[in-house]
Amino acid sequence: MAQVALARAVDAAYDVFGSYDVGEIEFCPCCHTRIASLIAGLHVPDRRRIATLDVAEFFADIFSDATADEATFKALLPRILELAVPGDDEIAHLNVAVLGRKLGVARWESWPAHERAAIDTWAQAWFAATLACGDAHGTVLDDVLCALGYLYDDIAPFLTQLHDASPLARQQVAHLVLTVCFALSHARSPLRDDWSCVGARWQKGSRPERQMLTWLVTHGSHARLIADATRGACRCVWVRDSTAEDVDAALSTFAVDLAIGALGSMRA
Repeated sequence: MAQVALARAVDAAYDVFGSYDVGEIEFCPCCHTRIASLIAGLHVPDRRRIATLDVAEFFADIFSDATADEATFKALLPRILELAVPGDDEIAHLNVAVLGRKLGVARWESWPAHERAAIDTWAQAWFAATLACGDAHGTVLDDVLCALGYLYDDIAPFLTQLHDASPLARQQVAHLVLTVCFALSHARSPLRDDWSCVGARWQKGSRPERQMLTWLVTHGSHARLIADATRGACRCVWVRDSTAEDVDAALSTFAVDLAIGALGSMRA
């Protein structure tokens, strides 16, 4: 059901952004060896048939080593959204956390209302599909929550959905929390570094980041209990071998750091 809703959201994005044309695109000649074929591939009439590799190269470099106008980005965006499949590790360049960041750079929140609605509908469906994808290691969930933190100033509605999630989703949440505990046990506090739960990079000091950290502290012990039954599925050795005391100690340290960070923010 979640995948059907996501497919419909992608179809809607094709309809909404279908009026835009792919214009001129410039790629850095030092970074690309097949610029001519790449540009030709991005200009095929049926955008659903643009090759994954071509989309991935455009996506990886747009706003950095590649330049294109807003209309071109919007024209190619539905194909990017289509390929940002929850749980698909084969399309490494279409990391969803990076997608959220690039939509933020494109200032999607300033787009016309019907375009914003298409992105919002897709994001909601994308989150639901992530919870249903069965990723046992929490990496996809981490990336998606990070991306939502770039798209929205308030991710509390998404975090709330984790309370009533399916068993598959609860397993993802559990391993996400436990992997944070692993980072904490090695003195890599999210509040001290450019932190990563598993792989995603959160916006330092942002409201969504603090909401995520607070949620982790609040629900960490419960997540540990859920993970006890499925610990062997996790690739992280510390998660597999950690005791309840290890997890609770890490969460206690995390809570203290969070409180210190909140106090520093209030004083500033």
